[in-house]
Amino acid sequence: MSAFGPPPTEPLSVRRTKRTIVQVCSAWRDMATPFLYEYLAPENHSQAYGLYKLLQRRPQLGKFTRHIAFAVRAPYNDIEAHLFLVAHILLLVPFTQSVHFLFLSGLVPSKAPHILKGPRGQQWGWKSLHWVDTTLNDPRKLERMLNHCPALEELHLAGATVSAASRANTRLLLPQLRMLSVRDADDAVLEMVSGWTMPRLTHLSLALSSRERDDRLPRALLQQYGRTLKCLRIDGPGLSDGTITDLIAMCPNLEELISRAGIALPHKPMARLRKVGLLRSSAAGSAILAEHLRVYATLPALRTITVIEDARFALSAEDAARIFATNYDRLEFVDASGITIALPTSADRAQ
Repeated sequence: MSAFGPPPTEPLSVRRTKRTIVQVCSAWRDMATPFLYEYLAPENHSQAYGLYKLLQRRPQLGKFTRHIAFAVRAPYNDIEAHLFLVAHILLLVPFTQSVHFLFLSGLVPSKAPHILKGPRGQQWGWKSLHWVDTTLNDPRKLERMLNHCPALEELHLAGATVSAASRANTRLLLPQLRMLSVRDADDAVLEMVSGWTMPRLTHLSLALSSRERDDRLPRALLQQYGRTLKCLRIDGPGLSDGTITDLIAMCPNLEELISRAGIALPHKPMARLRKVGLLRSSAAGSAILAEHLRVYATLPALRTITVIEDARFALSAEDAARIFATNYDRLEFVDASGITIALPTSADRAQ
């Protein structure tokens, strides 16, 4: 303190004028603005147009945006006009990392991916893309749009279908893609995805609906990428228990597996599996659940089990603690329907 002189002994005077109050409010506004524009979600054409005019008038605000979601609700004949507006908004948020498209009207015009490519083949810097509830008249145009997303790390296709009259025929390269999620999509979407080149893919989620499935499509996908996968989530009535077991066997280096309860593990050892999630258990009680879980008892690296129950199954915290503590000496914790249960340590068991 001596180097800077003695501390002041007189209190600082503050003039409480309108000017100082405005300055304080401006400071808070300046602090809050980046957080306010970090996530944008216009719900209709009117809101999207208002957002476009604002960003056009104050382009510095668009630089704060990292996540943006669009719900396309317009009638079919207005979707293309709306998507042109969306494309211009995307140009005003250059640092966006995650984009979410939800097509509530079902059918998507064939020009949609071409419009979203941007003028003069704009290269998007998106890290994550959600493409939800779409009918792709021409999947090749979607692939062309993805070609302009070289930094893409996560891709989610949910409820997507491909017109029977059109099939993708290009070898799309997604050099940075680490996570691919396909949910409630038809076989043509799986066929399209199987033709892509994803050298860094480590996380795959397949939630397939109840329609009849061609087992060859998920097998072809896992035959190509199974050995590099670290996390696999696979579920849905469209796949039999035996098929799921065969698909898991194609992924010998898994560290995390999420599937429905009762699925038999493959005969090949899974030495790296650390986390297991059990979905949609049809068990009627804790005894049957324990029987299902014993198939994982021999896994040397297993540390976590997550039980995700539904309306057909109920497991109390006491039952879960008794089951897991009895059967799994190596587990660190168990999460049963949002209840985290700390199991006794090795020292506690010794006592």
